[in-house]
Amino acid sequence: MIKNVITLGYNLINQLFPNTCVLCEQKIDFRQILCQDCREKVFGVFPVMSVNKKFRFLDKLWTFTKYDEIRDVIINYKFTPRIRLSKILAEALYKVYRSSPELKNIPHITFVPSTKVSKLQRGFDHIEKLTYEFSKVSNTELLKFLKAINKKPQIELDGKTRISNVIGKYRIAEIKTIPEKIVLIDDIVTTGSTIDECAKVLKSIGIKEVHGLTLAYNF
Repeated sequence: MIKNVITLGYNLINQLFPNTCVLCEQKIDFRQILCQDCREKVFGVFPVMSVNKKFRFLDKLWTFTKYDEIRDVIINYKFTPRIRLSKILAEALYKVYRSSPELKNIPHITFVPSTKVSKLQRGFDHIEKLTYEFSKVSNTELLKFLKAINKKPQIELDGKTRISNVIGKYRIAEIKTIPEKIVLIDDIVTTGSTIDECAKVLKSIGIKEVHGLTLAYNF
């Protein structure tokens, strides 16, 4: 009897408040974010895990997949009002985190912050939201170490200019505790200049190891 009432309630909600997949707009249950086909496209590949790229300050880069594999999801999350995708993308990051013997033993996380201009344009800091959702699923402590000053968005610049553009862009916002190791979260790594600059700032306050964790890489 109770099961039938619950089922009836779900059916009623689906009729009154129809929900669609945030990527393909196929009709789905109100409790879902992606349809089954789109979910399989996102999670159908095994995570790339560690990436063989050298950095000056970042100790290691870990990533979920190549940018082309997840491009549509990231673009929809960053440039359309589909904040719910943060939960799906946090799951992707967690898939890498829990599979890595090195990462899963690091209980502290932080993120590459957006500038005030970017936050005003989007209405929120998409990396902060992603990191917050990741902290819940991974049971890690989120430390908001960094703040960004307004400079030209990296997406508007070529490779060489990106490197010089991030110098001095990130500063320490607050210090509550200084862990020995930390996971630094961002969405995409292209040249690596942004995440490496953030690692430099984090190490300047005494953090010994900084591991980057991103959704994708594009190099």
